[in-house]
Amino acid sequence: MVLVTIGSDTWPTTPEGRILTLLLAVYGFAVFGYITAAIASHFLGQDRGSDRSSDTLDETTELRLLRQEVAALRRESEARRDPR
Repeated sequence: MVLVTIGSDTWPTTPEGRILTLLLAVYGFAVFGYITAAIASHFLGQDRGSDRSSDTLDETTELRLLRQEVAALRRESEARRDPR
């Protein structure tokens, strides 16, 4: 509540004043959080956009390697189940 009352020595004393102060504080924190999140997502979006071409190659390579690993595990699993 110090943020809402700007650090003064005057505090709301009536129940209505305290409720209003609480609502204003919650509203202020929500708006501040929304603005902060919007700014952060803007900068993160720009960062992702600049690296998009290099990420595509890395994702493709990673996907190919994962498929190879799954195929190897599948062969190993089948060999353990059916020993001939």
